[in-house]
This record gives sequence, C-alpha cells and structure tokens, in this order.
Amino acid sequence: MFRVLLGVTFIVSSLLKLNSIDSFGLYIFGFNWFSMNASMILSRLLVGFEVFLGIALIINRWNRIVNLLTITTLSVFTVFLFYLVIIGDEANCHCFGDIVNFSPVESIVKNIVLFVLFYFARQSEPFHWSHASLVIPMLFLLSLAMPFFVNLPEFWMEEKTVSYDNESLTEFLNQENIPVDLKKGKRIVCFYSTVCSHCRIAAKKMDIMAEKISIPDSVFFWGVYDSKGKLDEFLSSKNIKEHDYVLLDSKIFSITHGRLPLILLMRDGHVEEMMSNQTLTEEKVFSFMSK
Repeated sequence: MFRVLLGVTFIVSSLLKLNSIDSFGLYIFGFNWFSMNASMILSRLLVGFEVFLGIALIINRWNRIVNLLTITTLSVFTVFLFYLVIIGDEANCHCFGDIVNFSPVESIVKNIVLFVLFYFARQSEPFHWSHASLVIPMLFLLSLAMPFFVNLPEFWMEEKTVSYDNESLTEFLNQENIPVDLKKGKRIVCFYSTVCSHCRIAAKKMDIMAEKISIPDSVFFWGVYDSKGKLDEFLSSKNIKEHDYVLLDSKIFSITHGRLPLILLMRDGHVEEMMSNQTLTEEKVFSFMSK
C-alpha cells in the first residue's frame, strides 16, 4: 500500500512536469549550470527517471536497487530544496510542473511525507514473477525515452523557416510611437503575441539569457499583439520581465510573415539575425552582443 502511494506520487509528479516540460527546462536553465539545449534534455531525462522509479516501486521488484534509487533521489531533491531556501528563492520549484505551484518550503514538507512513506514501504515483500530481470531494464530505457517521444526538444525538430518583411519592418521602425534610437546601436526587437505559448517561452528564454550575459534592459524592445488584453497574464505566467514595448494590431503579421514569435538582432537599424523560439540560442545572442 505505502509502496504504491509512493510510486503513484512519483508518476503524477513526472506527468505534471511533462505537461509543461519546456517550462521545467527553462527552470533548470535559469540556474546557469547547463546550456539551454542541455537543460531541455536534462528536464526530459529527469521526468523519464521519475516515471521509471514510480513504476518500479509499484512493480515491487529489485527492491534493493529501487530502494537505494528512491532514497538517493529524495535526498538529492531535498538538499536542492534547502539550497533554494538558503538563497531565498520562493518561486515554484516545479516539483509538480506549472499546474500545482509548490514553494521550496512546501516541497520540503512534501518530501518529509515521502520519506515517511518510504520508511514503511521499504520492507514490502517483493513480487516473484518470471522475466523480471528483462522487464526492469527495458522499463528503465522506455521510461527515459518516453518524454522525448511525447515532446521532442524543439532544437531536434526540423527547422522551420524564419523570415520577415523588410518593407513592413521599415514602416514599423519609422512610426511616430517608436523610439528614434531603436535604429541606433545594438537592439533586440521581439515580436510577441500575448496568447502564444511559444512567445511566452521565447520571452522567458530571453530573460534568462539577458541575466546570464548581462544584456542591458535598454537593448530590448517589443512589438506586442494583444487583441485579448492579456499582457499582464503573459508577463505573470512565467514571471517574464517587462521591457519597453508598443502594442500592434494585425499588421504585426505582415512584419513576421504570419509567424510568432520573431526575434530580430539589429545593429543600426539593420537585421543581422532573425530567430524563432525554435532557433533562439544563447550562442547567437552572445555572439551578437560581443561583437
């Protein structure tokens, strides 16, 4: 009974993370321990590992190894949560993805409950069934692979065409409500829609990169399509930092050829690099800012 509860908790936790896997990847990336691509891969491997651990606990075989993995996993996660408390990070720790917000302190309490469940579950009598020595390794490999099949990292997908209309962009830059200095020096001009999930992820990526390589706020400018009045929700959904912006009507799509987000790296009013959420990388941004 206790072993099943523990296993179900791991499985639910992993599936909720998988539901917002890119947010989980960005959360990992935000610590500046790994590159963006590595963070996206690591997020999926962690989800797959939790799936395996949950099923292995329920199956109740290879108890010595599974028990060791369980206590090690809970211990590592708990140490990490204490680290967050020490540095004063009170944001959602993504233990249950974006759907259920847990602060580090709340997650520590949750882990204490899981430790108690594990204490009573560790002595469970294992099931004896044939071919278990084959099933467990196969389960491990399938669990690790599952998140990649369900939600492949964008940088592994076929690259979609990114383009913009130069005439429409020039018209945008010459509008009266656009700062004159937008055509001077290095500028990162981002076109977003407030109801576009890819735009939210791209904006959060830019936030993390800006902090990582110390890009001044003055470099950024947004063109925002907000037909439904959801700008505040757009900013709060992933704790996105607000930059100078102008609201645009449907003409934004003539600039971006109908695709959002579009991120332009510009120098003296000329586009040097154009990127979507899929092609946005820290290497491109760093190269642009360091020239």
